[in-house]
Amino acid sequence: MSEFVHFVVGGAHDTEPDAQGRIVVPAHLRRYAGLETEAQVIGVTRWLEVWEPGRWRARLAQVESSLPQSLASLGI
Repeated sequence: MSEFVHFVVGGAHDTEPDAQGRIVVPAHLRRYAGLETEAQVIGVTRWLEVWEPGRWRARLAQVESSLPQSLASLGI
């Protein structure tokens, strides 16, 4: 289990906005996420996720297609 947790949260990066409100995404994380020119910032409870826009659209489509089954499994 600890290996999984290390993999999932090991790439997390704390950062502070600069004087103009910008944040810098480290190069290794930009490569991992496939970020080149644009980014999609997603609010997730208490943190933000930065996605390559095309990958985000694909993920959102995947979540939307499985949503009815997920809700049904919860009795909703």
